[in-house]
Amino acid sequence: MSVDRTTGLEAAVADISAVAQVEVEGPCALVAVVGEGLASGADVAGRVFAALAAAGVGVRAISYGATKTNLQVVVAEADANRAVTALHAALFDRA
Repeated sequence: MSVDRTTGLEAAVADISAVAQVEVEGPCALVAVVGEGLASGADVAGRVFAALAAAGVGVRAISYGATKTNLQVVVAEADANRAVTALHAALFDRA
């Protein structure tokens, strides 16, 4: 689960803790790669994750599949700029 506001977070954690282990992390950033190439190119996701790994950016969560044109990753907020720079270099700065 992700939230953009912490209002009510403690109550949600308490409710969910009744049935599962809960860990709260943050601050995080959502970085999205958008394009029609995601649907047809199997190597795009591999390039995304390879670029993030090479830049030392840890991925906390992945979201893909709802539209086939949008791949989202959750990273530490401190890594957001490095993630975007690495993805841009891997996907657009090709000689």
